[in-house]
Amino acid sequence: MQVPTTRFGTIEVDESKVITFEEGLPGLGRASKFIVLPHKPAHGLQSPFRWLQCVDEPALALPIMNPWLADPHYSPTIPGLALAKLAITNVSEQGRIYAVVTVPRSNPEGATINLVAPLLVNKLTRRALQVVLQQERFSLRMPLKEAASGAGLCEPIFAIA
Repeated sequence: MQVPTTRFGTIEVDESKVITFEEGLPGLGRASKFIVLPHKPAHGLQSPFRWLQCVDEPALALPIMNPWLADPHYSPTIPGLALAKLAITNVSEQGRIYAVVTVPRSNPEGATINLVAPLLVNKLTRRALQVVLQQERFSLRMPLKEAASGAGLCEPIFAIA
C-alpha cells in the first residue's frame, strides 16, 4: 500500500507491517494505524531511533526507540490487563516495547525519552497500546544525555502485574 508522509514522501508499505493502536494514543485524536520506520541519519551512520509514522495522517510521526538503549536497567512491570488486551502470553516471544522520544526544535541536545508510558506491541498480531506504568522510579522525561553510553542492546527484563 502507498502511504503519503510529509517527512519521508510517499512510501510503499507492506500492509502486514501496520500496527494498530485500537485505543489510539493519548493526545493524538483518532490516529490508530502506524508503521515503524528506521531513522536514517546523515553519512550512513546507524541510529538507535525509529519513526512511528501514522498511516492515516501524513504529518504525524513520532521518534521512538528501544528503551533499553537509554536505560539498560529498565525493568517495567507490565500490567496483566495490558497483556491480556493484546493477547500476549509470552512477552519475550510476542512482545516488543518502544519508548517515545521528544526532541525540542530549539534544543535537540535536550532530547528526552518517556520511560513511564511505553508502547507495547504484539509482534504477531500487530496490535498495540500505550501503557502507563505505576512505578515512580522511571522518568517521564529522562534526558538522553544521561543514557548509558555505549549501552548497546540489552536483554529486556519484564515483570507482569
